[in-house]
Amino acid sequence: MADRYPSRRISCAVLSLAVLLLTACSGETKPEVEYALPDSFCGVQIGKEVIKPFFPPGSKLTKSETGGDLVSGKYSSGCDYLVDDGAPTLMVSTFFHEDVQTARQIAEGRAQRFGDGDTRITVAASGDAASYSRGAVAVAECPGYPSDTDDLPRESFSVEIVAYYPKDLSKQGEALTQLVRKIVPIVSKANNC
Repeated sequence: MADRYPSRRISCAVLSLAVLLLTACSGETKPEVEYALPDSFCGVQIGKEVIKPFFPPGSKLTKSETGGDLVSGKYSSGCDYLVDDGAPTLMVSTFFHEDVQTARQIAEGRAQRFGDGDTRITVAASGDAASYSRGAVAVAECPGYPSDTDDLPRESFSVEIVAYYPKDLSKQGEALTQLVRKIVPIVSKANNC
């Protein structure tokens, strides 16, 4: 049986191919990071490749200090990073505690505050670090660290990171946990723990 409308079929095939090519060629390009990543991460030298996954596309990066760099020796310090003058995309901080806090205790509180309703946490086997839907925390002892606010000695400190990029951190949880773990010995040394 002969095809009654061969030119119509060929026209449809050519049209389909043209639409496919146009769609492929005019596809959206992936947004890029146009700003330079910071040379230090809130005063800590850890390398740009380690922090790169947590910085979103954009053209301008701004650092806002909340108490100074992590190695400043202050009771509470940190930095917020903002892209294109928006809301903070990455917040990193360290806090000294009057008692020995566990990573689980701190992560549970942070998940309540920053977890967008997701309160699940994952605690590292060693117990010194934990992650949740928007961040990670690591803890270490620092007995006898003097307070600069109330003269009470501090017994431990925590390094905490809250990340808003990528939107789904489920695949980056381990990388975020490793990042806070890399910062802990640097903060510990800077504060004579």
